[in-house]
Amino acid sequence: MPRYSRRRKIRWSRVLSCAFAAILLTAAVGILIQVSAEFPLSAADRESSQTEDGTVSLAEASDVSAAASATVEKDSLPEGWEWTTVPAETPYTGDLILVNPDYAYQAGSETPVSVLEYKTDSYYVKDRNVALLENVVGHLNDMMDDFTAQSGLTDVLLISGWRDPDRQETLYQEDLEEKNQTQSTLVAVPGHSEHHTGLAFDFGLMQQVEGVGRTYDGTGSYAWINENCQEYGFVVRYPEDKMDITKIEYEPWHFRYVGQPHAKIMNDSAIVGSPICLEEYIEFLKKYPLDGEHLSAYGYEICWQEPEKQADGQLKIAVPSGRDYTLSGDNTGGIIVTAEDTGDGANDDFSRG
Repeated sequence: MPRYSRRRKIRWSRVLSCAFAAILLTAAVGILIQVSAEFPLSAADRESSQTEDGTVSLAEASDVSAAASATVEKDSLPEGWEWTTVPAETPYTGDLILVNPDYAYQAGSETPVSVLEYKTDSYYVKDRNVALLENVVGHLNDMMDDFTAQSGLTDVLLISGWRDPDRQETLYQEDLEEKNQTQSTLVAVPGHSEHHTGLAFDFGLMQQVEGVGRTYDGTGSYAWINENCQEYGFVVRYPEDKMDITKIEYEPWHFRYVGQPHAKIMNDSAIVGSPICLEEYIEFLKKYPLDGEHLSAYGYEICWQEPEKQADGQLKIAVPSGRDYTLSGDNTGGIIVTAEDTGDGANDDFSRG
């Protein structure tokens, strides 16, 4: 018999054997599926199940995956930083909150104090209703004491500080009527005024002649205050060349506390190019996120973070471990971390700005 014919018979024989084996295997799988459906394994059985060849169970694989995720999360932090949670209102409180026509003030828990009860003798206060946050008054006293020491003047008058929305509404309507306008560029819209924060105030000058008021314009002897206020944590909030951004006219008498080192940075041309307003500064800080390079200036390390909301309503952010730091919201949803700079190079991969 030809060899070709014999090989063909052997091949058909193998095909029939394979087909028969496949039918048996299919039937066995079907039986196993039916049994599994009628008698499912308990959670404990699944967790303890591991084949003789060392295959990891689903429960163990899940634990490994969770551990791997935790490792990745930890590794994503700059060296010397750790995760923590903060209250949900944190992005809307603090020295750096931006309050303007686009971002309304979110009521905080701080209580302003009467400046008259805390002031020094280097300036005057209109009445006991003029209020600021207590820590702001302390920095104001330092600034005015130094001003008086170098100028000999004590006639600066603190005429306005914290205002509630009702008082702001009255001032806003008065300005509209006086100028016959539908929108004010001098008085902020109620709810959007920095005066709601307790961080801002207006200066005037005591009267020299009875019945004749004097406007503070930050010139002459008083220019020292406007030129040096950043040394005490203050900025002139509405600069002359920023009206297109702030939407408020130049107000040399309106000061805002933003704290250190931020007041200095905002006016340091070597860092920001030229003096900038608070709107610009918030955008500037967003260039320094947690996972990028951090801003290092005046002995501080600064980064901006977008917090992660947790199931309990708290917010997750990263903070330095073993160092003093402060948190401030920006009122746009972000949180700014300002920490003492170690200066030891520990954060070089992340923090040299």
